[in-house]
Amino acid sequence: MNFEDGPQVPAGGNDYYALTVDSSDGSLSSIVEKATGRELVNTTSDYRFNELAWNTHQEATYLTAPHADPPSSASTAVDWNGPLAASIKVTRAGNAHPETWYRLYNGVDRIEIENVVNRDLMPYVPHDTGSRLYIVTLPF
Repeated sequence: MNFEDGPQVPAGGNDYYALTVDSSDGSLSSIVEKATGRELVNTTSDYRFNELAWNTHQEATYLTAPHADPPSSASTAVDWNGPLAASIKVTRAGNAHPETWYRLYNGVDRIEIENVVNRDLMPYVPHDTGSRLYIVTLPF
């Protein structure tokens, strides 16, 4: 398996998927299914793939689109890269979504995404005045 670090981090991928991580915000800008050559990420979406977004309870009730707060900066690095598996770690600053790991395993038809959120950066909203709901966007 092969992950290369750079402005766009092209992952050689595994037998099933090729990933491209956008190092400007840590989102996946591309997931290509190798068997068909099909792009799985909806590149026309208003949201990035694996972006933290939020709504108030009232907005969610009335189906208002979530708000996305992009990070002020992001960096990517190869976490591990071997014959059985590879992982890229994304580190972000300036929002409540500070870390992500993207993992691919040889011989396994799966993309593993591990996200860390910082609750200290998620404003508390008392239930009697409303609430705030967080989601991770995955536009396929």
